[in-house]
Amino acid sequence: MPLAMSRPWKHPSSGVYWLRKGVPEDLRKLVGKREEKRSLQTRDPVEAKRRHAEALAEIESQWANLRAGPKALTEREAHQLVVYRQGSHGGCPGCTGKFLLQQMAAAAELEAGMISARTKAVLADARRQRGDGRSF
Repeated sequence: MPLAMSRPWKHPSSGVYWLRKGVPEDLRKLVGKREEKRSLQTRDPVEAKRRHAEALAEIESQWANLRAGPKALTEREAHQLVVYRQGSHGGCPGCTGKFLLQQMAAAAELEAGMISARTKAVLADARRQRGDGRSF
Protein backbone atom coordinates (compact mmCIF):
# COMPACT_ATOMS: atom_id res chain seq x y z
CA MET A 1 0.00 0.00 0.00
CA PRO A 2 1.54 3.37 -0.99
CA LEU A 3 2.20 6.03 1.61
CA ALA A 4 -0.13 9.03 1.66
CA MET A 5 1.58 12.13 0.33
CA SER A 6 1.07 15.50 1.92
CA ARG A 7 -1.21 17.67 -0.18
CA PRO A 8 -2.92 21.08 0.07
CA TRP A 9 -5.89 21.18 2.42
CA LYS A 10 -8.87 23.36 1.44
CA HIS A 11 -10.39 25.30 4.33
CA PRO A 12 -14.11 24.44 4.36
CA SER A 13 -15.44 27.95 5.00
CA SER A 14 -12.95 30.21 3.19
CA GLY A 15 -11.92 27.95 0.30
CA VAL A 16 -8.29 28.97 0.80
CA TYR A 17 -5.74 26.17 0.59
CA TRP A 18 -3.41 25.40 3.51
CA LEU A 19 -0.37 23.29 4.17
CA ARG A 20 -0.79 21.02 7.19
CA LYS A 21 2.09 18.78 8.22
CA GLY A 22 2.67 16.92 11.47
CA VAL A 23 5.90 17.83 13.25
CA PRO A 24 8.10 14.75 13.75
CA GLU A 25 8.16 13.49 17.34
CA ASP A 26 11.89 14.18 17.76
CA LEU A 27 11.44 17.87 16.88
CA ARG A 28 8.25 18.73 18.76
CA LYS A 29 10.04 20.22 21.76
CA LEU A 30 12.25 22.39 19.55
CA VAL A 31 9.44 23.52 17.25
CA GLY A 32 6.94 23.91 20.08
CA LYS A 33 3.92 22.41 18.33
CA ARG A 34 2.53 19.16 16.99
CA GLU A 35 1.48 20.42 13.56
CA GLU A 36 2.85 22.98 11.12
CA LYS A 37 0.08 24.99 9.42
CA ARG A 38 0.54 27.67 6.77
CA SER A 39 -1.92 29.41 4.51
CA LEU A 40 -1.03 29.03 0.85
CA GLN A 41 -3.00 32.24 0.20
CA THR A 42 -4.80 30.98 -2.89
CA ARG A 43 -8.10 29.41 -3.86
CA ASP A 44 -6.69 28.04 -7.13
CA PRO A 45 -5.92 24.30 -6.79
CA VAL A 46 -3.10 24.35 -9.37
CA GLU A 47 -1.37 27.31 -7.70
CA ALA A 48 -1.98 25.67 -4.29
CA LYS A 49 -0.06 22.54 -5.38
CA ARG A 50 2.90 24.66 -6.51
CA ARG A 51 2.95 26.74 -3.32
CA HIS A 52 2.46 23.62 -1.21
CA ALA A 53 5.57 22.01 -2.71
CA GLU A 54 7.63 25.17 -2.02
CA ALA A 55 6.38 25.54 1.56
CA LEU A 56 6.88 21.84 2.28
CA ALA A 57 10.47 22.00 1.00
CA GLU A 58 11.10 25.02 3.25
CA ILE A 59 9.69 23.24 6.31
CA GLU A 60 11.69 20.08 5.61
CA SER A 61 14.83 22.21 5.23
CA GLN A 62 14.18 23.90 8.58
CA TRP A 63 13.65 20.54 10.25
CA ALA A 64 16.89 19.21 8.73
CA ASN A 65 18.72 22.26 10.11
CA LEU A 66 17.24 21.64 13.56
CA ARG A 67 18.33 18.01 13.46
CA ALA A 68 21.85 19.01 12.42
CA GLY A 69 22.24 21.13 15.55
CA PRO A 70 23.86 24.51 16.00
CA LYS A 71 26.33 25.73 13.42
CA ALA A 72 29.31 27.85 14.38
CA LEU A 73 29.20 31.16 12.52
CA THR A 74 32.24 32.91 11.20
CA GLU A 75 32.74 36.51 12.21
CA ARG A 76 31.70 37.60 8.72
CA GLU A 77 28.45 35.56 8.86
CA ALA A 78 27.59 36.97 12.29
CA HIS A 79 28.23 40.52 11.11
CA GLN A 80 26.18 40.04 7.93
CA LEU A 81 23.34 38.60 9.99
CA VAL A 82 23.32 41.62 12.30
CA VAL A 83 23.33 44.02 9.34
CA TYR A 84 20.46 42.08 7.76
CA ARG A 85 18.46 42.16 11.00
CA GLN A 86 18.88 45.94 11.18
CA GLY A 87 17.01 46.28 7.91
CA SER A 88 19.84 47.45 5.67
CA HIS A 89 19.77 44.28 3.57
CA GLY A 90 17.54 45.48 0.73
CA GLY A 91 15.71 42.17 0.56
CA CYS A 92 16.79 38.58 0.90
CA PRO A 93 15.25 36.44 -1.87
CA GLY A 94 17.19 33.34 -0.80
CA CYS A 95 16.21 33.45 2.87
CA THR A 96 13.93 30.69 4.10
CA GLY A 97 11.92 32.84 6.47
CA LYS A 98 11.73 34.49 9.82
CA PHE A 99 12.18 31.26 11.80
CA LEU A 100 15.58 30.51 10.28
CA LEU A 101 16.74 34.10 10.75
CA GLN A 102 15.77 33.98 14.42
CA GLN A 103 17.72 30.75 14.85
CA MET A 104 20.79 32.22 13.17
CA ALA A 105 20.58 35.39 15.27
CA ALA A 106 20.36 33.31 18.44
CA ALA A 107 23.45 31.34 17.38
CA ALA A 108 25.31 34.59 16.68
CA GLU A 109 24.51 35.89 20.14
CA LEU A 110 25.64 32.63 21.74
CA GLU A 111 28.96 33.04 19.98
CA ALA A 112 29.26 36.74 20.86
CA GLY A 113 32.30 35.92 22.94
CA MET A 114 34.10 34.75 19.80
CA ILE A 115 33.36 37.73 17.53
CA SER A 116 35.15 41.02 17.09
CA ALA A 117 34.56 44.25 18.95
CA ARG A 118 33.11 45.76 15.76
CA THR A 119 30.40 43.09 15.52
CA LYS A 120 29.68 43.37 19.26
CA ALA A 121 29.21 47.12 18.77
CA VAL A 122 26.77 46.50 15.93
CA LEU A 123 24.80 44.07 18.12
CA ALA A 124 24.68 46.59 20.97
CA ASP A 125 23.63 49.38 18.58
CA ALA A 126 20.81 47.21 17.23
CA ARG A 127 19.54 46.63 20.78
CA ARG A 128 19.67 50.36 21.54
CA GLN A 129 17.79 51.22 18.37
CA ARG A 130 15.12 48.68 19.24
CA GLY A 131 14.83 50.25 22.68
CA ASP A 132 15.00 47.13 24.81
CA GLY A 133 17.46 44.63 26.11
CA ARG A 134 15.99 41.58 24.38
CA SER A 135 18.13 39.32 22.29
CA PHE A 136 17.29 39.00 18.61
